Amino acid sequence: MSRRMNFVMAAALFACAAGTPVRGEADHVGVYFDESALSSCASPMPLTTVNAYVVYSEPSVAEIIGYDFGIAVYQAFPQFYAPPPVQATTSACPATIPNLAQVSVRCSEPIPCGAHTTLLTLSLFWTRGLVYLDLTAAEAPLLPIAGPYVVLPDGSGMPFSNSHARAIIDGGFDVCEGLPTESWTWGAVKGLYR
Repeated sequence: MSRRMNFVMAAALFACAAGTPVRGEADHVGVYFDESALSSCASPMPLTTVNAYVVYSEPSVAEIIGYDFGIAVYQAFPQFYAPPPVQATTSACPATIPNLAQVSVRCSEPIPCGAHTTLLTLSLFWTRGLVYLDLTAAEAPLLPIAGPYVVLPDGSGMPFSNSHARAIIDGGFDVCEGLPTESWTWGAVKGLYR
């Protein structure tokens, strides 16, 4: 196989393992390219603005008053491409997000939680290259909780059921083609290449 094909297969398998959680799992969070939490991979045209969303899905609580997590945006080949500029806006209540590594939001009014609640909108001006958007723990969490978490109305924190989520802008490397957003077994993935 060519080096490019090996890279594409490795990137796709890595994204499958690290990306979207299994449907039906309560209290998960992810970075998606739609607010329904279905698409974690995008293939936009170069020189366009791409919106990504941090979505809290299948909540076990009716409302929250905030959240803490970080977002890492990086290129697969930093020697060739610079990371895209990113602007973040909160969806639930007005908040300033000066540093994506520290997304700490507290609202004065509770945020009602539906099946898929958008917590943050990220607007990236994508030029080219393979770009990863990783959900991480906040640089300096406000509560002593490991990993990303939501803040409940009583002020306590509740971690999301998954602590790592990734979205990919494939940059012409065809990583998105055939990339599942639902849970797959290793046998099903191997079957694609037989």
